[in-house]
Amino acid sequence: MAAADVVYYTDEEMMMIDDVDCIKKSQEEEKNVLEEIHPLLNPSIISNVLSYLSYEDLKCSRLVCRTWEEESSTFYKDKFQIMINSEDKLRLFTEEFFHNRTFSHSVQIGPYMYLGNPSAESYFNYFGYFIKKLVLLKTQCSAFHLREILFRQAPNIEELTLHGMTPGKCRFYENLHVYDKDELPNLKVLNINLMSTQGEHMLHHFLYDLFSVTPNLQKISVPSPQYKGFLKTLIAVLLESTEVPFKYLKHVDALFSFGDGHLELLKNRKLPLESLNLQLMPNVTIDLLIPLLESLSGSLKKLRLYFYLTRFKELPSQLKLDNLQHLTLDTYQGSLRFTTNLPQLKSLTVTMKCNEELEEAFQSDPVNGELWTCESLKSFTAVFSVVESCPPHLVSKLAKCFPSLTSIDLQGLTDSSLRVIFISFPKLEELSAPQGFYSDSGITGNASNRFAFNLSIPYDLLKNVELESRLYPSILHTPNLRKLKLYSPDVTDASIYFGVVLCKELKELSIERSDITDYGIDAIIRFMDLYHLSITQCTRVSGPQLELVKEKMKYRNLSLDFSSRRAGMYD
Repeated sequence: MAAADVVYYTDEEMMMIDDVDCIKKSQEEEKNVLEEIHPLLNPSIISNVLSYLSYEDLKCSRLVCRTWEEESSTFYKDKFQIMINSEDKLRLFTEEFFHNRTFSHSVQIGPYMYLGNPSAESYFNYFGYFIKKLVLLKTQCSAFHLREILFRQAPNIEELTLHGMTPGKCRFYENLHVYDKDELPNLKVLNINLMSTQGEHMLHHFLYDLFSVTPNLQKISVPSPQYKGFLKTLIAVLLESTEVPFKYLKHVDALFSFGDGHLELLKNRKLPLESLNLQLMPNVTIDLLIPLLESLSGSLKKLRLYFYLTRFKELPSQLKLDNLQHLTLDTYQGSLRFTTNLPQLKSLTVTMKCNEELEEAFQSDPVNGELWTCESLKSFTAVFSVVESCPPHLVSKLAKCFPSLTSIDLQGLTDSSLRVIFISFPKLEELSAPQGFYSDSGITGNASNRFAFNLSIPYDLLKNVELESRLYPSILHTPNLRKLKLYSPDVTDASIYFGVVLCKELKELSIERSDITDYGIDAIIRFMDLYHLSITQCTRVSGPQLELVKEKMKYRNLSLDFSSRRAGMYD
């Protein structure tokens, strides 16, 4: 190398070069690490997986690795609930967990506790800031103590449950000037069911005061059964207290008994409701109901109508609700043609007396004699008070009117009607067939007749069974089936071996009141990868076999009925 080609660097320049090289090297290494990271260590993917897990599965997921433990702690807190039912336990909990308060995310206090004692005050002073969900179950709590908890000790509560309490004689809204704020902006969900032993006027005042200080309330839920007079008072506060705006109230989860005057008041309130449950009283007419529903057309997504001794039992075909997605019709009689005007409708549930009423619901167009079609519907459920065998032509009408169904729940299915479902709905993902009259041939096609059931049959032969079954209408014509419920006394092990175990995508299986034995359960264990398995009132399945299921599927969601079991097949 010539002298002119030699480059000399000072010590400072050499250090700068080393630093640049180190920076470049570290950036390249970091890039390689990011490229080589396993997908299941990606936080966004982990969060998505954990969102589907139960409380027990979340505990197991914390053992995978440190990354999973960190991510699962957030979900674990959401599903972990602290339940304290005595003053002594409240005091001991405060003393023991004083230095670990982050798990006080969801708390239930009660029943039969007084919240004016020193232990309750200490508990809420130490842990109240971390509480997001608070349940006060049948507790003795005055308006003063409830104000102290909500406005001072636990200001971050987002969901509040008040069940079985009696509002005191003092107004909840009094003396709010002593607190830093006079509203509860974080409270979004209120689950409430109160007693009116102090009189309905005191209950009315309490509800009015509570709603007045919760400007961002989004959901009101009333569990069943309700205390006497509570729903009546709640309706009065919601409809008549016009000075309480309820600007963000979207969900009212309670079956309200509405007469003609209530419908008019609800229409004038102009609430932004997304869900509504109405029990229509006899004095309600169609001319009052339709204007109310159309006034909610821009927001309503979930609707339940209970036709309680009303003069009309049918909705008009011109009814139009642009955003409605879920509809339930109780004791409904009449045509379902109006669903063609519901462009976003995804699920429909109807309760009727018998199959004849459902057949009348699929009436042909009186002008051209053709059946109408609703393409948007994905889920259909029909519940009958009198269960009869469902004829195949009724299923054919169902397929014509709702051709895009991926979920069906229908009582009284027979072998013929079951085959029509398999042929008419190839994209079916969920099938519930309770109180059925079907047998193995309805599920497996001809396979149960051509192949004798024997647990020693090699798995390779099942491929021949699968090819044979595809030649006939069978469960194998629904390759996307993920959830299946069978309920028929004529279903045997042949249905399991020649039909159910061949459904590759099946993850949830429920079998009730069937004639399957330990051999069918053994085939499920050997050949299927289920997430959920339920075996109920299948009397020929033994207790030892169910114990084997618990052992083989111990990390899955199981519901097993151990009552009245015979000896096991291996005994």
